[in-house]
Amino acid sequence: MSFAAVVLSVTLFATPAMAHDTLPDPGRLPGSFLYPLKMWVEDVGDWFTFGETRTLNRLLDRSSLRLAELRALIDAEESESAQSVEQAYEDVWQEFWSRLDNTEDSVPFAEQATRLSIEHRHAVGSMWEDVDSKMRVYILNGEIRAVRLLLEKNSEEGELMLKEVLIDRIRTFPQTTPDDILALDPLVGLLRTRGEKNVIVLMMDILPAFEDVPASDDRDRIEQHVFRTIRGDLTRYVSASPDDGVVLVRDLLEWALHRVEQSAQRADDVRILKDLGELSVVLGITEESSQGLLSPSAYPAAESLKNILTSISSRLEALPRTGHEAMVNDQRMRIEGVSRILEGSKVREDLARTIPPELLKLFPDLPWKIPAVRSGGIHVPLKDKNKMNDPLDNNLFDFKQPSSLSNLEETLKSRLAPMLPAPGRPTPKMGEDPSVRLQELLKEKSGTLAPSPIDLKTQGMPKVR
Repeated sequence: MSFAAVVLSVTLFATPAMAHDTLPDPGRLPGSFLYPLKMWVEDVGDWFTFGETRTLNRLLDRSSLRLAELRALIDAEESESAQSVEQAYEDVWQEFWSRLDNTEDSVPFAEQATRLSIEHRHAVGSMWEDVDSKMRVYILNGEIRAVRLLLEKNSEEGELMLKEVLIDRIRTFPQTTPDDILALDPLVGLLRTRGEKNVIVLMMDILPAFEDVPASDDRDRIEQHVFRTIRGDLTRYVSASPDDGVVLVRDLLEWALHRVEQSAQRADDVRILKDLGELSVVLGITEESSQGLLSPSAYPAAESLKNILTSISSRLEALPRTGHEAMVNDQRMRIEGVSRILEGSKVREDLARTIPPELLKLFPDLPWKIPAVRSGGIHVPLKDKNKMNDPLDNNLFDFKQPSSLSNLEETLKSRLAPMLPAPGRPTPKMGEDPSVRLQELLKEKSGTLAPSPIDLKTQGMPKVR
């Protein structure tokens, strides 16, 4: 064949590019006497393809052509030929990945490969059950491989592609399974190494994808997995970055409440129950996250969240009557409970000012070791149980009452005074637990030990590290 004939053949038989939402015309199929000629022309085209960029693009186009052939063969019920094309499809991708690993600028091609893999999964569509399970896994793993490369090379593009893949796999239930979505968890973990906020924002962005998915156990399983991921990362993030963390808590609450408001306006009874259930989950996340706002330094963020919760409660109160007022009131009571917990940061800020500076300098976490906040008040059980009139045991100090705060100040000063350095008294060591010293002092004075330091966790408060 002359050179001109070769060029003409390449022009006539070259692999067509794939449209955004369709596969190319497969042309001649395996079994046709012209199919070997078609494959020979592809090889000739490879000889005249120069440069890594053109080669990679040609391989991507060829993968689409192989998939188009596969779909045509399955429609024609030619299973034997279909198996050979499945192998050819995998071979094309193997060559693509091998070349991409040695390409300096691999990000654009990884992005193309991700979107093409998604399109291939959609194109398989109705024949998903007829495709060899190995090939299904290959298509799904192709998405993961491309996104991982993007995350490693370009975190911003990788995050966008990961979100796109997650949302698409959720929306294509039941073609995809919960395991197909959970298989992306290692990529979420890779994103987490760049900051928990990235994961929180990603998970919040994919929550709306569940709205169009029919109710099922699989759907609920994945949605709860997303909420658990948000809970863990948001709890840690609020402790580390209170102000920014509260903004994320607000956005999550707004999302959940907006869904409840929409359902109530439509008087959709089934949807109202579902959305109230999701709001309950979000309030649980808020409760847990609020524990990171109880230190005096987090007081501004705690006040901000209290104001947000007040607004949320007011909007719940203003909902149209739906017949589910008991559930709505329950949510409002939970919000009030979180607001009371948040008062703990203000309580400890006030308490820190009552402790002598010398002692606070030695024990900066002393306000955490003494009080346990309960119902908006404070209880300091450092006493002999036999002394029933001890105000630290029998009074619940309400910091809204100045007299109560003054009473606590006097009580604390009298209790803490023996711990201050003085002639003939050992100087406390840095980091020493003051409650242990107080135990020893009480034993010297009364001959009995005071009760063990309170476990804040059993009183509804987290232990502070």
